[in-house]
Amino acid sequence: VFCLLVFTALFTILRRTRLGLEVRAVSQNRAMARAMGTRAAMVDAMTFGLGSGIAGIAGVALSQLTNVGPN
Repeated sequence: VFCLLVFTALFTILRRTRLGLEVRAVSQNRAMARAMGTRAAMVDAMTFGLGSGIAGIAGVALSQLTNVGPN
């Protein structure tokens, strides 16, 4: 259930927000997206942040199931 909630939230973000539109534009054609005024470096940073957030959520979910160690 938790996985479906996270997936739905991510899907909604990528399909319904300006960030999602810019991420899709930059990933498909960076030069054209930049020509249309999208700041590709900012989109890259926000995408990295989104991915890091998802990894953090996965870590929280994993820590509820088992012990988390450095290995």
